Amino acid sequence: MKKFDVAIIGAGPAGAALAYQLHKNGISTCLIDKAAFPRKKLCGGLVTNKTYEKINEIFGEYHGYVAKSHKIRFFAEYKEIGSSDNCSTFRSVDRKHFDMWCVNFFKNSGGAFFDDSKACFNHDKREIKIERHGKTKKIKYKVLVGADGALSTVRKLVDNKYKPSGFCIEAKIPKKWQGDSVNIYFNLLKDGYIWVFPNNVGAGTRNAKKDKKKIITEFNKFCKKNGINSRQKISGAAIPCSKPVKRPCQNHIILIGDAAGLVDSMTGEGLYFAFLSSQIAAKCISNHIKNEAPLETSFNREIKKIQTTIKRSDHICKAFLRKPFLQNMHLDTAIVNYVCDNVISNYNYNLKRAPIGIIKHCKKIL
Repeated sequence: MKKFDVAIIGAGPAGAALAYQLHKNGISTCLIDKAAFPRKKLCGGLVTNKTYEKINEIFGEYHGYVAKSHKIRFFAEYKEIGSSDNCSTFRSVDRKHFDMWCVNFFKNSGGAFFDDSKACFNHDKREIKIERHGKTKKIKYKVLVGADGALSTVRKLVDNKYKPSGFCIEAKIPKKWQGDSVNIYFNLLKDGYIWVFPNNVGAGTRNAKKDKKKIITEFNKFCKKNGINSRQKISGAAIPCSKPVKRPCQNHIILIGDAAGLVDSMTGEGLYFAFLSSQIAAKCISNHIKNEAPLETSFNREIKKIQTTIKRSDHICKAFLRKPFLQNMHLDTAIVNYVCDNVISNYNYNLKRAPIGIIKHCKKIL
């Protein structure tokens, strides 16, 4: 029976990044995923500046971006309420190729990767039975990591009541329909927005409940109105826009990325937190394995910083992203650039230091 320090379930960006960092640090690690890689993954694929920096910190420069844009447009329904042609750079990735690129860093460095594999874990014995291509093998581990997304199975060992509340759909845009700007349409969906990125179009809400059919209906109406061919396969997925898992590390089990509910409730961005939580986990696990430092205390303390950022985003959502407010909104270019640079692309905002124009405008509308 093969023994590892760490077993990671889920080979998306969070799992692959953590596996690679641990392996580089001399921590024996295996990475397991139920899908055969490369695999398709529903995601808007928009990479903000803060995420771009995390990718470079962990892996180095990625050369496979399918689009780059400095243009952004905000709409309330179909009325443009603000725009900029010179904002922070937004990059786009195709998750099928990007995720494989991340995994290859771990594989090529000699890491143990099991894709197309069913994992049955017995955490009491610290054992996983892996079924792959008709063959079965068992492995032992010290720490189990859940990086298996919004519908995480590992999360049930930590919090079996948590359910992701959000939902999104997406369709690729053929080249002849592709534009060169990032367009965000508010007020067409309750608690969400429709997006048109350079390479795809999609819709997402923070609180789907029973409105999934309505989301698809509104999405199809939007595509028809804007001359976008949506008569292709539409993919749907859950988004963990509920509150983050309160204590994502318990009993030598760690949750990272979407599995821990680490998604910006305002933008729906999860890639940044996937990479950031992988860095925190890598540091805490390495300390634990090498120096016998307490794992649960250190990880939960560090992850609180991310949870605070998400809560702050949620407050902004509830305060400003409301239909009456947005319908009367008009943002000049300076304000749009501030929002893009400090709220979306980077977390540099502080409402006390916000441009006086935003404060005056908000007071006027409210």
